[in-house]
Amino acid sequence: MGAIAGIDLGTTYSALAALNAIGKPEIVPDLSGNRVVPSIVAFNGGDSVLVGVEAKNKLSSDPTNVVQFVKRMMSDPSHRYDIDGAAYSPVEISALILKKLKEECVQLGDIEDVVITVPAHFNEIERKSTMDAGKIAGLNVLGVVNEPTAAAVYYASQAPISGNVVVYDLGGGTFDVSILELGDGVFEVKSTNGDTFLGGEDFDNAIVDYLVAE
Repeated sequence: MGAIAGIDLGTTYSALAALNAIGKPEIVPDLSGNRVVPSIVAFNGGDSVLVGVEAKNKLSSDPTNVVQFVKRMMSDPSHRYDIDGAAYSPVEISALILKKLKEECVQLGDIEDVVITVPAHFNEIERKSTMDAGKIAGLNVLGVVNEPTAAAVYYASQAPISGNVVVYDLGGGTFDVSILELGDGVFEVKSTNGDTFLGGEDFDNAIVDYLVAE
């Protein structure tokens, strides 16, 4: 039986984690020792596909054949990225990122069953698209978990905590705010909201726009 892992399929970076020998969640590095993998895919001509750091390095030399920030398009399965005469959906691009994690985080052995985190405000289409990407990557997706909930569960495993907790998840491309009630090992989401187009990338662009205007 393969190992069970948790995957953060992020807008800018992705990572895979599993419980270590003492039952604590721990990030599993890829073959190069990287704890996070850039969520970037580059098409290098023919059937050659680069994912992660190698794809990121192609941004400056061949940007037209590079896809990034695909997570923002998961709400539109009909969207297509036209690359060198071929068309790829957001689900297919995400599957390539997940496949990279599956194949390179080999310290766990063969990875089959996974849970994938998603922004709390993701709708059913975005959640299904995420699960479909996992299936295409050859993973058995047990389910999806809201990112703020995953953060709260991890924190609660490190220190005793109870009552109402506000979790802010500000990432490279999305922003979530969730209110959870924690107590006696039970986590209940009271309220959540977010923005798919508010994150570090948008801050970078705003700074660049300001400097250009100046």
